[in-house]
Amino acid sequence: MKQLYQVKGLLSREFIGQITYTFCLTESLEELDICLTFDKQHYDSPAQVPVEELAGYCRQRYDTTAYENMSREQLAALFMRETKTEIHICASLNDVFIGCIHKQLTCRHMHFSQKDLSEGCIMPERLEGVLKVTVLAFQVLMDDTPYTVTVSGKKLENSEHTENITESSPGQKADLNGRLPMDKAFLRLELHNHTTESDASLSCQDLLDHMAEDGVDAFALTDHNTISGHPKMEELVAKSGAPIQCIYGMEYTTYYGHILCLNLTEYVPWDSIDPLRPEVIFKKIRSTGALAGIAHPYSYGYPFATGCRFEMEMTDYSDVDFIEIFNNPEPLREVNVPALALWEKLVLEGWHLAATCGTDLHGKWNLAGNYATFVENRGVPVSQALDTAVRQCRTWVSRGLLLIAENLPQEERTLFRITDGGKPGCILHRDKTYLMTLRLSGGTLEERISPDSPLSISWERLKSFAPETPAQTKSGVSPLLSEDEKPLCPVIPKLYEETLEPESLLCVSPVLYLPLTAR
Repeated sequence: MKQLYQVKGLLSREFIGQITYTFCLTESLEELDICLTFDKQHYDSPAQVPVEELAGYCRQRYDTTAYENMSREQLAALFMRETKTEIHICASLNDVFIGCIHKQLTCRHMHFSQKDLSEGCIMPERLEGVLKVTVLAFQVLMDDTPYTVTVSGKKLENSEHTENITESSPGQKADLNGRLPMDKAFLRLELHNHTTESDASLSCQDLLDHMAEDGVDAFALTDHNTISGHPKMEELVAKSGAPIQCIYGMEYTTYYGHILCLNLTEYVPWDSIDPLRPEVIFKKIRSTGALAGIAHPYSYGYPFATGCRFEMEMTDYSDVDFIEIFNNPEPLREVNVPALALWEKLVLEGWHLAATCGTDLHGKWNLAGNYATFVENRGVPVSQALDTAVRQCRTWVSRGLLLIAENLPQEERTLFRITDGGKPGCILHRDKTYLMTLRLSGGTLEERISPDSPLSISWERLKSFAPETPAQTKSGVSPLLSEDEKPLCPVIPKLYEETLEPESLLCVSPVLYLPLTAR
């Protein structure tokens, strides 16, 4: 191939942002190669590490004592191992997304041809026109970090062009793939997974096999900043014959936080993202019909993984569909407990938000003991069932046991029962009593409940925990609006193994909206 363009530059320490180069492909190409290389990915020696600065930032920002008993040498070794310059690359052709390489490499190729297409990339119909290459700098450790972008191509000699036929909207076809069991009341969903199309070690086939082996009803494909795996997974699921479906999505991996998208049928550019006005990108995503949520809001970010922590200044949550309250690989108390607390706070303030969880799968990990997202089996394709569940806030986040609530308006009470979600590794003990809590903004009610003995609680009893002025729903329409338009009070049911310790939490149930007024 012939080199067509090359640009070089230097990045300053702590630069975060993107640099876009625009090239014109003046001839039709048979092959196109875009290569990004950069240097100085890691510190050269422990002496180069600003230990006090980084450790001080972590102590203050992440509210942890993990670094208190570590020596300077231990801290230097930690930051040398875990901190790195992180630069990715994406491209569009004639303003249409054609790929993103989101891998931990210092040399990244985006290669396009009918015979050889890089993972993370989508083959365009023709290799001609205006090419935009964007360098995505998430973290730069040292000043004067050099990078080079090289564009090479091979001229198309044969004028007869064979079109590359791909599905432009894989999510719309996804409903035809796979079959769901009709004899199950609830479906187990794994909503956050990656493949080799971005930075995981599992191919699309590996991910499908892993999910099927664990008895998952449906799983999401949410690679970082690319939808290149959608048509591949669509074909694999259709051929597998397994009773499993795929939910097509993407994880927008930005400099200021990660946005998890589900039922995504088209790529929405995020290069103009504004952390002071994040509602704009959420609106764009939702305008396509996709669901948009905040992923692992309290993950550790800088200096370990800039962008993982949600740093956007969100003030209007009406365009957010859900919050990922549990990200299984993350530390429970440092990351997941604050995420759960954020979701509860917003719900009790009146925001209409569903709760989800994910394994953030990057390898063939053991799923036993993890939280999963459950939705009701409505006898429809999983994309539709998920859309309905999220928009109505009817999702369960659970390790396998589900706390079910049935409102009895004429009797002004709610009936609670425990059922088995059928997740491997979780056992329902019928002779055991579990701890149930109902959280309201005015307090929390605690009760013991047994799988063989449903528990009835009157609304009159809950009134003592309700606020004097119940929060009005701030977004969406509550599915439990009273006919006489009484103010609704959100109630958050949770199920624990034995104690109120976070490690004992088994299930977070859908929010109840009851017409309660405190006495």
